[in-house]
Amino acid sequence: MPLMQLDGVTVQFGGLTAVNELSFAVAEKTIHGLIGPNGAGKSTVFNCLSRFYQPAVGKIDFAGRDLLALRSDQVMNLGIARTFQNVELFRGMTALENVLVGQHSLGGSGFFGDLFATSKVKQAESARRQAAMEALEFLGLADTANSLVGSLPYGKQKLIEFARALVSKPKLLLLDEPAAGLNPQETSHLGDLIVELKDKLGITILLVEHDMSLVMRICDTITVMEFGRKIAEGDAKTIQNNPAVIKAYLGEGEASA
Repeated sequence: MPLMQLDGVTVQFGGLTAVNELSFAVAEKTIHGLIGPNGAGKSTVFNCLSRFYQPAVGKIDFAGRDLLALRSDQVMNLGIARTFQNVELFRGMTALENVLVGQHSLGGSGFFGDLFATSKVKQAESARRQAAMEALEFLGLADTANSLVGSLPYGKQKLIEFARALVSKPKLLLLDEPAAGLNPQETSHLGDLIVELKDKLGITILLVEHDMSLVMRICDTITVMEFGRKIAEGDAKTIQNNPAVIKAYLGEGEASA
């Protein structure tokens, strides 16, 4: 059984169909790429999975649950975390504080526990801080823990957003163009880290990315979209040699040449 299954998902905005009868499955503990030219509908799919958008028709099953029956605030508790194309961090807070924010969905100690700072509250807070530090250490960011995020290089900010997603203990991590704005060396390092998330932590990855060298290097399966529809699916070699994919990216004339 796949960890997640989309079946006939269609998303419309007025007279515009952004996603058109899209179906694909994401196998557990794999890296699954979702690619396509600008305007293909990839980010719309992510917004459906995050429950920001409601499909007009279709089904989304996640670990045996009807994802479309949940609110956006319930998705993280189910085991889905997300990063964004543009870094969404609190620039006036430290790296550690930003990562701690990622644990807000894991339960609290209640009003009176917080008010009186009971031993149970202190133990829980210590455990959260330890988990946040472990996430930073896993990504090689332990030395940034007490640094204000706004003072850090962009590449490290992207990884801090990764760390914040990791502390929520996701089963599925949605990565929305994680290599955007990174240089080739940072992109290569990022690819290695994504593979480690799968191999060492057993996290399933759904990746939207325009850097094709990264996608082809790390993805187990790739789904290609164009104008809201799926036009191809398979491993890297299959996708690279698919005429419909070549045409979608290069245009009919260049593809023929």
